[in-house]
Amino acid sequence: PNTFLDMWTSWSQQNQTGWSSEEYDRLIREASRTQNMKARLELFQEAEAILMDEIPIIPIYIYTRVYALHPSVKGWFANILDHHPYKSIWLDPGEFMQK
Repeated sequence: PNTFLDMWTSWSQQNQTGWSSEEYDRLIREASRTQNMKARLELFQEAEAILMDEIPIIPIYIYTRVYALHPSVKGWFANILDHHPYKSIWLDPGEFMQK
């Protein structure tokens, strides 16, 4: 359940909103260390309540996109934020020459 909650911590590179909350960070950190699943879920619910109260994001829907990539494009992956650091993307010359 923390896949999308981790994204909004102050140390996450995915958090591009500029929002941060010490209490939210503390709850997420504590939840990651907790072995008890019931307690962990409660911590996530508290963190989620902070997120919805302070509303740095509005989770209404998720965009869908269609991508057409040449097989030689490597290191590019679709992701929920549609963020693609170009330093991780390259062309495979072997693939490029075959097509």
